[in-house]
Amino acid sequence: MTRIAAIGLGLRTTAMLIELLKADPTLDLVAVADPRMDTAIDELASAGFPVTSEVRT
Repeated sequence: MTRIAAIGLGLRTTAMLIELLKADPTLDLVAVADPRMDTAIDELASAGFPVTSEVRT
């Protein structure tokens, strides 16, 4: 398993990350850490990836 720590994702990067996660089920997204990027968290969740922890400010 390969873990990915994602910090400060924009929409384009989020879209690329979603494609990577779909293509390789061994990838594990560890964190999306930027409270301004709620959209990135929502996009990942709506693509079917579990969001297990969120901190929004």
